[in-house]
Amino acid sequence: MDPLEYFDEEYQNLNNSINKINSLFVQSKDNYANFTSLQRDLFSLLDNKELSIENINKALKLLEDFMHNCGDLLTTVESSYNIINDIKNK
Repeated sequence: MDPLEYFDEEYQNLNNSINKINSLFVQSKDNYANFTSLQRDLFSLLDNKELSIENINKALKLLEDFMHNCGDLLTTVESSYNIINDIKNK
């Protein structure tokens, strides 16, 4: 593989990683907004002594989704960092 082909391939990999990072940011932001909204609702229910298992399960599911997206984001950022490092060191 000539250097130009290698650069094109690595550049495409980097662009794919950046697109994935952007997507995960949006997803995490949406999940966080949903989670904070549900958290406010849960605190209101707690104050009114109307807390149910269903509401707790919804909050836990949103937190699980948020944490999963953050993990995916970290993996993608690490991958992008490695691609940039490889390009710099070639």
